[in-house]
Amino acid sequence: MTQYGFLERSGAPTVGDVLRRKHDDGEIPPLVTVRSHDRVRDAVALLHEHRVSQLPVVSAHDPHAVVGSIGERGLLKRAVADPTILGAEVTEVMEPPFPAVSVGDAVSEAVALLAGDLQALMVLVDGRAAGIVTRADLLEALAG
Repeated sequence: MTQYGFLERSGAPTVGDVLRRKHDDGEIPPLVTVRSHDRVRDAVALLHEHRVSQLPVVSAHDPHAVVGSIGERGLLKRAVADPTILGAEVTEVMEPPFPAVSVGDAVSEAVALLAGDLQALMVLVDGRAAGIVTRADLLEALAG
């Protein structure tokens, strides 16, 4: 009941708190995705439009099924090596899906997951993708 705001929460902040704070201003939609059959240039446009650095890739047949991810780092490496990749389908450049955490997980647990090479985490609510948190989001939550 705590995750739905019915009970007061005390103690450490949760990933859900970070996600809510991130989207309170309304500048970034809760979950920006790119479809697997979209062109890479469309994904780049979404990254730019929403000022995000990573996107989950969803199935062309089921917009709730996350099948991969793309990020600025990977796209930049690929585009430098082969500029024609911008016209390819997202499936040709996507990476594995982001690791998932629940809205009720502690921020400290999410920080531990992002201590390595991972760039972002998928946040799940009732088993469904609800948003993305990045290192910057977690750092801001810890500083705030």
